[in-house]
Amino acid sequence: MEAPGPTTERRQARDLAQALAESDNRFRCLIEYALDAYLEYDEDGRVRDANASACEAYGYSKEELRGLSVQNLVDGGGHGSMFTEVDDKLCGGSARTLEVIARRKEGTTFPAEVRVGLVESHAGRRFMALVRDITERKRSEEQIEYLGEHDHLTGLPNSRLFTRVVEGSVERAERGRREVAVLHVDLNRFKLINQGLGSGAGDELLRQTASRLREAAQPMDVVARYSADQFLMLVPDIEAGPGEAPASGVAAARGRAEEIHRALARPFDIARTEVYVDASAGISVFPLDADGAGVLLRHAAAAAQQAKRPGEGPTKLFAGDTSDKWARLWLATRLRKAVERAELTLHYQPIVDLQSLSAGADGQGRLGEHIVAVEALARWRTDEGLVPPAGFIPLAEDIGLIEAIGEWVAGEASRQAIAWRDAGTPLDVSVNLSLHELWQPDAAQRLGRQVAEAGLEPSSVIIEVTESSAMTDLTRTQRVIEELRSNGFRLAIDDFGAGHSSLGRLAELPCEILKIDRSFVRRLPEDPSAAAMITAMLELARGLDMQVVAEGIETQGQLEFLTERQCPLGQGFLFSRAVPSEEVPRL
Repeated sequence: MEAPGPTTERRQARDLAQALAESDNRFRCLIEYALDAYLEYDEDGRVRDANASACEAYGYSKEELRGLSVQNLVDGGGHGSMFTEVDDKLCGGSARTLEVIARRKEGTTFPAEVRVGLVESHAGRRFMALVRDITERKRSEEQIEYLGEHDHLTGLPNSRLFTRVVEGSVERAERGRREVAVLHVDLNRFKLINQGLGSGAGDELLRQTASRLREAAQPMDVVARYSADQFLMLVPDIEAGPGEAPASGVAAARGRAEEIHRALARPFDIARTEVYVDASAGISVFPLDADGAGVLLRHAAAAAQQAKRPGEGPTKLFAGDTSDKWARLWLATRLRKAVERAELTLHYQPIVDLQSLSAGADGQGRLGEHIVAVEALARWRTDEGLVPPAGFIPLAEDIGLIEAIGEWVAGEASRQAIAWRDAGTPLDVSVNLSLHELWQPDAAQRLGRQVAEAGLEPSSVIIEVTESSAMTDLTRTQRVIEELRSNGFRLAIDDFGAGHSSLGRLAELPCEILKIDRSFVRRLPEDPSAAAMITAMLELARGLDMQVVAEGIETQGQLEFLTERQCPLGQGFLFSRAVPSEEVPRL
């Protein structure tokens, strides 16, 4: 063994220097050949180093990049403050992700995702930035947004976008003496025409109908397609009439209905055949018939159904029934007693690993081998049978019972998960959180307490929040989601695509799971717009490192489409309906 001495120390120092040099070379190679642009800034926001991808992205040589200010590379020059944000918030070695509009040498721009980190050394502080061109991602998001809000056949807004517009109109009307009218237009005998002349002729009739409805509308009106043979028209910002009786909205809506009937009375030229159609129109007016957008839409639809009855005219105004209020009061009383008497129960719908199911598609094995989690769904036991969540959860929210029901669901699902695990069937459980529950100041603590008392670790519990709830107040939602995650829960965005949010804001929600709404899945694989939207959603989720669950899978064709596009998880009647707890291990 060689005794330590000056020679040994020099050799060790030389070896250390060589190792450091090799490490530095590897780091520089990694940076130089990275696909993302790399820029290193000093404290003044000036470029000190860059890689080849940065030169390609911005159109500068390395020599030209060195010394440029961040304002030279960011459109508008207002993002130098991003370094201040990193300095203030992320001095612990973390990084901050920002979206900016980057500017090339020749003046063109592109959307970019910039991940900035702060490094401190003896040479001073440096900001290291990785810049990724997200042009394609933004284009996909815009395409998804457009497809998600417009009917592919007629080009009209769909019911989702129409609802959002109505909500805005009602809000504005509430702030002033204004009225809003909605017309629900239902084509008569469309199915007979569709069957007699074929679906192609039916599609052409719908396109021509959409065009004529636009003609009947005024410039500020909004026309939308509601469903197969049903259309909607919004008449916004109607000046209220004198006195207490709001009759101006009724008069305006009746005038539009007359224009619609005249427009549809002309013969349609479909497949070289003259086709005649007429329509039934229902009218509802805010605030005469409804106190909100949702009620306004439902009342217009109810009036249209009444107009279709024999003996009724082609246009019908909504006429409310006070007996509905008494029925609601009676139902609320029953629900309160049901909660007190523990008449609620949980059924569980399996969430399946689609890829392992596809790999074992030879018909061998049980479904249970591919189940990774179950969604807990509340049921109300009554003498008339089981009532699903849609039949009582909205009422529970209105009368203040939803928090108690939500806590019970979390606790009961956790206890059942422990029971399954003890019996040899370990499964994660997913529970739904309503907007009322989400915004409770102690929501995370209350759920955490229920799960802890059951003895289940929070990481085995997935909290589902609908897209529309999450985006109602994004800042507030972010705070609650962070609290839930800090308590160990996993988060899922439910019914994705059914809400009205900007898809670009999805990245601002720190969730692990994305659940695609069944309204898209049920149109697979025949509907090209649904196929394009789901494909884009899967790509978007992969880019955000989120797992995807496709909801509402009911056919083999839907399953094959999703597995071919590497959708990881799914649930729906094709696999199993929601079943009582004792049936889950037998699936």
